[in-house]
Amino acid sequence: MQQGRYDFLASSILKDVPEDLQLNLEGGVSLKGDRNNISASLDIGHITLSLFGQTFANDSRLQVRMDNRKVSIKTFTVKSGSTSFRIYGGMEIGKEYDIYLDGSSSLSLLKGLSKKIGYLKGDADFVFSVTGKWDKPNINGGMNLNNASLGLKGFQSYINSINGYMHIDEDRVVLEKLSGK
Repeated sequence: MQQGRYDFLASSILKDVPEDLQLNLEGGVSLKGDRNNISASLDIGHITLSLFGQTFANDSRLQVRMDNRKVSIKTFTVKSGSTSFRIYGGMEIGKEYDIYLDGSSSLSLLKGLSKKIGYLKGDADFVFSVTGKWDKPNINGGMNLNNASLGLKGFQSYINSINGYMHIDEDRVVLEKLSGK
């Protein structure tokens, strides 16, 4: 894969594509197989992703391996200023998950997940895992919110100074502490 812009990959995931979206990649892809088996590997040495006024770069190589339905992701770290997170694990497509994500981040990145969010600022520390069966994955983890602000489109008021802790326990989202103005 030659160094270049691959914005279309990121825009296919986001519901509300930011105007400043830019994805630059450089690395290699290998694919081989026959009628019964397929294997692939992805080794990306350079990633730069810009969106919502932030630019992220990889701190380690992105290495993904696929053998038939089994996908494995070596520990991969992304950074931007004080934001840093890593993802690792794997899955067997159609059978099970074993994926982990942890780090700290600006909440503004989550703005692209919903068109209803007009304003989102603050910071979060988080640890999440997706494990278990494909048809009924277990999502577990927690997130600390620090000095967050949230505004929804169509509403003039914002909620400010949001601080708290939430955790996900399979099919429940539990707010243990939450405060705001």
